[in-house]
Amino acid sequence: MTLSFPTRRPTTEAPLVRWLLIGLVVVWLALFLLLPLLSVFAEALRMGIGAFLAATVGPIPLVVLLAAALYAVAWWVQERLTLGHYVYAMAENEEAVIEAGIPARRLLMMLFVATGVLSAIAGVLLAASLSSGQPMIG
Repeated sequence: MTLSFPTRRPTTEAPLVRWLLIGLVVVWLALFLLLPLLSVFAEALRMGIGAFLAATVGPIPLVVLLAAALYAVAWWVQERLTLGHYVYAMAENEEAVIEAGIPARRLLMMLFVATGVLSAIAGVLLAASLSSGQPMIG
């Protein structure tokens, strides 16, 4: 006695239906998620950096949403772009990166510059949230 299981048929929906469904989801995301977020962002920027740091979208602070977006972009760059793979390779074996013909010194300089710029932005945001500059913080 052999058991036979029903096989799954591949979907036969037309590509047009699939694209219409994807379009519907994108429109829904834009209308119900992105537009309120953009309006809060624009209002906070119009009122100044202090209001921007204090703005919230529902119970979630706007700064947390921006940090999550920056994290997602950094993950995407690290995992999906050639630059991210070069950075991983530099961390593992700099000699192999140089042998592969990747401009290691330029890559390292670019990483240091990006780190410095992002640290400066973090310092400005910290000073703005405290409404003063404290030399012993951070």
